[in-house]
Amino acid sequence: MKIWKLIDPVSGCHRISPYADAGWRGSWSKGHLCLECNRPAWERIPPLLLVWEPGSREISDFTFVSGTFVATQSVLDFLQSRVRGIRPGPVKMIEEDKKPKNPQRARPRIWLPYEGPPLWELWTETCVHLDPDRTTAKRSKCSLCGSLRYKLTGHERYDLVVHPQAYQMITRHRRRTPGKGLYIRKADLRGADYFGVHEFVFSTFCTDRFKTLVEKQGFTNIEFAEMGDAI
Repeated sequence: MKIWKLIDPVSGCHRISPYADAGWRGSWSKGHLCLECNRPAWERIPPLLLVWEPGSREISDFTFVSGTFVATQSVLDFLQSRVRGIRPGPVKMIEEDKKPKNPQRARPRIWLPYEGPPLWELWTETCVHLDPDRTTAKRSKCSLCGSLRYKLTGHERYDLVVHPQAYQMITRHRRRTPGKGLYIRKADLRGADYFGVHEFVFSTFCTDRFKTLVEKQGFTNIEFAEMGDAI
């Protein structure tokens, strides 16, 4: 069974999204980020504090928010009735910029009060460890916090690079190398189709079943990268 990473369609590419983009503002328990490896020593506390960015007024089915995903109520209802592993979390929207007197003449943006569909953060109920014997990764130990760091190799990826002749940014797509990438134990998932991996705290993963359902429904603003296998 393949493992897929949920990715923002415009991450690692030069495309401009037609959908509204957002960032988060917390909140977190007491703790800190390691100054060397950036591994968090805190836990984020619901609700997700979301800030809409300029660019569009159109809400997509999925919205990527700094390492986590937000989905509309209809998407959540569809997925929860068909896959396992999703724990919905509340979303609270805040506004940092002053709303212009005539929003329609300003740069496109979602302003409060929010008038779109209800939104939910998609937390994972299950988090597993990678299989250290099968996973292909460069391993190193942080000299400050002592945690092990893993840099995967051989997985599917999209990179922004400079074209050598045109001197402009282009997207380079690298497919997964057979037999390489992330490996986990299928039994550890306990039936979950949507899950996290302890060694990659800022990523969300899924099974073939989750990916197929999302793609067949044609949900917007979500793509997948092949990372490895559950064995």
